[in-house]
Amino acid sequence: MSPEIFAVTGQRVIAGRLLQASDGERADAPAVVVVNEALAKRDFPGQDPVGKRLYMTDGTPATIAGVVSDIRNFGPKEDPRPEVYWTASRRVRGVSSFPVMIRVKAGDPRNAIAEVRAAAFRVRTMGEVIGESVDRPRFYLALFAVFAGVAMVLAACGIYGALSYAAAQRTQEFGIRSALGSTPRQTLTLVALDGTRLIALGVACGLAGAAGVTRVMRGMLYGVDPLDGATWVAATSVVVAVALIAMLFPAARATRADPLLAIRAE
Repeated sequence: MSPEIFAVTGQRVIAGRLLQASDGERADAPAVVVVNEALAKRDFPGQDPVGKRLYMTDGTPATIAGVVSDIRNFGPKEDPRPEVYWTASRRVRGVSSFPVMIRVKAGDPRNAIAEVRAAAFRVRTMGEVIGESVDRPRFYLALFAVFAGVAMVLAACGIYGALSYAAAQRTQEFGIRSALGSTPRQTLTLVALDGTRLIALGVACGLAGAAGVTRVMRGMLYGVDPLDGATWVAATSVVVAVALIAMLFPAARATRADPLLAIRAE
């Protein structure tokens, strides 16, 4: 790589220094390299790797000049791998080609693609590179979102139907309660308590089932813990809100029951 690569990738210096153009000017001079945190933690645990020596693929010894922060060169789902950086002017056997990264300081990066193609092939923006690496999990998660939406609608319809049926079965009871002085608010509270028990049971079963499939989701997520508390609270709140809205209609209808008609109902 060229010494300017770290400014392009945004990697910061953890220890030592970055590479300089003069590090590779003399072929007979000792090789100087920079390593990432992953390599430093693996090969020099609890030590300062700056000044330590390692060997290149062709057996050439190299001195570590600095340590830089990790980047995910193999996709967002994989943990950073140990990496060694050296100047492009120092040829190493087995390395015949390498990618070029260009940072466009202003404007849309796609506007520079035509000029870059004159000197390189397979030119892509970083957004396209990242997009390709997450296409499959993004597709799977989109399917899950569709299925979750359908399940949400079915759950709302189920709660509405169950509470409507339960309220209809208690028509006489509501009429007698109303005739004896029960207020619409008390009737609403009675129906709401029944619905709340049903919602609580459904949420408990749903959380237990969701906890069981976290192993499947773990392979599709990156940077997010499958057991992230905020995500679980938000999802549960949405389900409870939908269930409460579905419960509101049969509860409100029960409060409008005519006492005389309700008592005569079979």
